[in-house]
Amino acid sequence: MNAMAAVTSFQGFVQHADTKAIALVAAHIGGITIMAAQGAAAGAMLERSMPTPVLATCLLGLYVVGLMVSGYRLLAAIRPTTAAPLIASRFSISGATVVTPRPDDLQDQFAEAWELNRLLSRIAEAKHRHIRRAVPWTCATLATTVAWNVCVLVTG
Repeated sequence: MNAMAAVTSFQGFVQHADTKAIALVAAHIGGITIMAAQGAAAGAMLERSMPTPVLATCLLGLYVVGLMVSGYRLLAAIRPTTAAPLIASRFSISGATVVTPRPDDLQDQFAEAWELNRLLSRIAEAKHRHIRRAVPWTCATLATTVAWNVCVLVTG
């Protein structure tokens, strides 16, 4: 496979992971907005008689834990940490040393391009791993948001 075609492919994998992370962040923002709009209901639910305060406390606790864990994972996906390429490169990225390319140096260009491919694959892998770990917690957070709103409507 052509090294530069592979670079384009791996860049697509990184962009795909970024798109997933952005979608999950948007879901977070939506959930936070809904929960913030129900702020007054939190006080009212906690002041009611049993079992409403226990249920409200459990739902809020699950919401906060889910939000923190998935938020951490999404931040890690947006900015994964990886080692810089092992060789200096004309395709410098993430702190690698830039070299001035020589047009007749195809062997070095090939090695530099494949090193960039390795770096992009590590970035994409790290992003997807964090997203995969954020999804269940994001779902728990959104389910808690729905359950909270149902409780607010029922106990209203």
